[in-house]
Amino acid sequence: MDKSTSGLVDSEVKRGGSMDKSTSGLVDSEVKRGGSMDKSTSGLVDSEVKRGGSMDKSTSGLVDSEVKRGGSMDKSTSGLVDSEVKRGGSMDKSTSGLVDSEVKRGGSMDKSTSGLVDSEVKRGGSMDKSTSGLVDSEVKRGGSMDKSTSGLVDSEVKRGGSMDKSTSGLVDNEVKRGRSMDKSKSGLVDNEVKRGGSMDKSDSGLVDNEVKRGGSMDKSDSGLVDNEVKRGGSMDKSTSRLEDNEVKRGGSMDKSTSGLVDNVVKRGGSMDKSTSGLVDNEVKRGGSMDKSRSGLVDNDVNDRGIGEGLGLGRLGYGKMKI
Repeated sequence: MDKSTSGLVDSEVKRGGSMDKSTSGLVDSEVKRGGSMDKSTSGLVDSEVKRGGSMDKSTSGLVDSEVKRGGSMDKSTSGLVDSEVKRGGSMDKSTSGLVDSEVKRGGSMDKSTSGLVDSEVKRGGSMDKSTSGLVDSEVKRGGSMDKSTSGLVDSEVKRGGSMDKSTSGLVDNEVKRGRSMDKSKSGLVDNEVKRGGSMDKSDSGLVDNEVKRGGSMDKSDSGLVDNEVKRGGSMDKSTSRLEDNEVKRGGSMDKSTSGLVDNVVKRGGSMDKSTSGLVDNEVKRGGSMDKSRSGLVDNDVNDRGIGEGLGLGRLGYGKMKI
């Protein structure tokens, strides 16, 4: 490896390759896979047999392409190579780029200011506390949090969910349930074990391509699309419209513009206290509300009453059964 120009060449016994160090190009050409690369514009080619994905880190190139073990790292210019088959994940601590391309799921992400990639299956993770790159992906437990700049990734198999409270990067990759929320401009990537995807954080676009569900999203206007297998919904945060259709649990709330929708199957109901707009679409009852004219429609199968607490008394309705 030539550390001066941060080129990296990984040529194991079974594979080989060559590299032009003058322009810091990287070429990884294993016997079973192949590819070539023009490094004048810092292109990157990674073609492993079972998995793949590579990432061009303008200040931190990463190549992931070893078969059984892997990796080496250039600390001077933060070139990073990490590519074991069964586990993995590697991290560039200087510019907090992270690339993790495991066998079963994948995706890569360009995190110019704090991207998070979570994609190990059996264990995982490493965390950079300086620039808040965070990877946490154990199967049975997990979750970790970088308190300095609050990058957060939580990808447990049975439970999970994590939230970034300041710069609001959020990744929730649970297997059984999933949900994600864009809190400010809040690029969001949700790469569950069975699905994968990639994300361009410059315009905060979001693509979620799970095997069973799909959807894509343009984050420039902070739209949100969550198309899980059993539920679906989308949210436009610019006009504070919010829909959350989870199957077993759920509900989410946008505190900045106070749009609130809670559509839990078995229970539910939530309320936005700032503008007192309320939408409660439980499975046993349903309804919708026009906040501009404080109109209220509540079609409960069991005839639940709506009282003065929602302001109907002040509108002359008194207590009502709807």
